[in-house]
Amino acid sequence: MKKILIALAGIVALVACGGSPSAELLRQAFEVVESRPDSTLMILGKMDVASLTEEERAEYGLLMTMVDIKTRHEQITSDSMIAASVKYYDQHGDKWHQAMAYHYRGVVKYALKNVPEAIKDLKRAETLAEPLDDELLRNKIYERLAYCNYWSSNPPLLLKYSQKLLDSSKKMNDSVMVARSYLMVASGFDAMGMRDSACVYLLNSLDWIDALNDTLGRNDILDNVAEMYQAAGEVEKAEQYLTDWVLKHSARGRAYATLARIRQKQGRYEEAVSCAKKSLRLMTILFISNRSTCWLNSTVRWATAVRLTPCSGEARSSLTRWHRPTRQARWPTGR
Repeated sequence: MKKILIALAGIVALVACGGSPSAELLRQAFEVVESRPDSTLMILGKMDVASLTEEERAEYGLLMTMVDIKTRHEQITSDSMIAASVKYYDQHGDKWHQAMAYHYRGVVKYALKNVPEAIKDLKRAETLAEPLDDELLRNKIYERLAYCNYWSSNPPLLLKYSQKLLDSSKKMNDSVMVARSYLMVASGFDAMGMRDSACVYLLNSLDWIDALNDTLGRNDILDNVAEMYQAAGEVEKAEQYLTDWVLKHSARGRAYATLARIRQKQGRYEEAVSCAKKSLRLMTILFISNRSTCWLNSTVRWATAVRLTPCSGEARSSLTRWHRPTRQARWPTGR
């Protein structure tokens, strides 16, 4: 149904503009934007933006924003283009275009770290999208609202939208999103202090892990499974998950943090502090590259332990007080 809606959107633009060359290019761009955003960018590059009608500018702004989200999420600096599309669709557009525009303006505001305003737009998009026959759009909205509520420290709403995302992903038979959704629901229960429920959903995510072809997606689940077993005192299982996959395929700060706790539990304090140092170094690199404060609290927690002399009584004491960070789900997909 989503493909039909996109095709109809292109046809509407084509008819409304009398079959103009710009309208035809917009139709072509809408047809491929979900699967081939680079191709969409090439198509839009053929257009004479100065000659576009007001409606065509709204379509162009929506499409360009979708491409930006999918291809250069971290380089977005302004929401002015999609804001113009929102203004037009508020006055002239159908509910689907309105919902799309509000969703993507919310995504842009999220990228600009204006989470409160992002939530407002995403909630408006949710209201508009609920009666529409477009499960993919609702799926995208639920995912973003879950992440917004994660970063705004609202565990009940994090859990609510993670569960809605899981239900939506199952309706779509999207095994990749089902795997991700189970992890996000686990994050929600963990944030609510409901560790038993978090473990159930986390283990459920393992049943879907084969759907994740990317190393990062698999590591998000396996990192958390290892942390779960480590926290439960089952260090052999925890180490198995880390060494069989995560540490073989990537350098992960969180993985080395968990391994440090395992080595501390085993009384191997020199190795524990060595892993802690590696974890801190990797987390610091990630913090700088993402220009995000999300890793800062974890870095501060570990700094004391890392600076201490291996095997000293002070090192052992510090590592014992070194609690694991709150379970974190992966960054949102660029959808």
